[in-house]
Amino acid sequence: MFDAGGRYTNIQVRGDRPKYKSASAPTPEEIAANLRDFVAANFGRWSVNEADKTLTRHVDGAITPNTEGTEFKQTVSLSGDELRLTTVTPGPRGAAGSVDVFRRAR
Repeated sequence: MFDAGGRYTNIQVRGDRPKYKSASAPTPEEIAANLRDFVAANFGRWSVNEADKTLTRHVDGAITPNTEGTEFKQTVSLSGDELRLTTVTPGPRGAAGSVDVFRRAR
């Protein structure tokens, strides 16, 4: 979710996670497995650079503490109600990329 005031929240989790055997008393193993199923969970501020068509997310808080205080820069593609954010990260074996697709809630 991106709001008009420049704040965002991003939560991505595996869709087929198993339920706890006891919702009121999950085991430490169940809690650990649940956290491993989160692909991403972070929030913070966002800004756009219209000249180079990029969006930057400034991470204020995250499920992965190492990403707090960092920035993610992504290229932006907007078509109708669909927003595509593409990230390309250089690495030792070449560039790796990901595409996040968002659709406007109605």
